[in-house]
Amino acid sequence: MRYVYSSQESVRTKRIETAYNTHIVRRNDHSTIGAVVAAVATPAIFWKRASVINCGAGLGSGIGLLTHYGRSVSGDPPPEVDVMMPVTAASEQYSV
Repeated sequence: MRYVYSSQESVRTKRIETAYNTHIVRRNDHSTIGAVVAAVATPAIFWKRASVINCGAGLGSGIGLLTHYGRSVSGDPPPEVDVMMPVTAASEQYSV
């Protein structure tokens, strides 16, 4: 969604920065992995009470986020990615 005072180039730049921000990508990956593992493991562990315990994905997502923040604090930050933005003819015609 573009705002009134934004240009196509500024929106494109922001989207590329967000897509290549390794901190956000790693955080989302840990959260998704935790949610999937816990969603599968929770009913398997609590088989007799599987209908009562339906919060495996939520707990796993939280554990995944805690894992991400724990790794960041302990000195395992995600690597920085140097993004090269190509200049195309289409982006030149919209420049102001």
